[in-house]
Amino acid sequence: MTEPPNKPQVFTPAMLAERWGCSERQIRKMISTGALPAFRVGKLFRVRRDVVEGLDPTQEQDRETEMSSKTADAFSYPPRGMSREEAARYIGVGTMKFDEMVSDKRMPKPKRIDGRVIWDRIALDAAFSDLPTDGGNMVDELRSRRSSHT
Repeated sequence: MTEPPNKPQVFTPAMLAERWGCSERQIRKMISTGALPAFRVGKLFRVRRDVVEGLDPTQEQDRETEMSSKTADAFSYPPRGMSREEAARYIGVGTMKFDEMVSDKRMPKPKRIDGRVIWDRIALDAAFSDLPTDGGNMVDELRSRRSSHT
């Protein structure tokens, strides 16, 4: 049995926003966090009708809250303090190379916070910028040109 032609088989974010009484931005956020399963047609998102009909908006809000709380600390912002492993990964080297760079003063020493050893991201950025370049770092070159012109 085929569906009546007036029932859409897929929904756009705009259609769902109107149906659920929320903003299109909220629908897109739900899609990007995985709370609302969707697929792409080119650059456009679409949500299948069976997915929409299977969702209760109050349950969906609970799922969205749960999803956002799981990803809240998944480095959506750069942390100020980092462990040794995180600091090494941040500058793009392994932990042994990072230890070597700290011992020969190419990278900063860590701070101690109640017995925990933490590297300051800003100090890492400054030390990384001071490393010699091989062929030049375009961002640092542009910054130095700007500061010399002002």
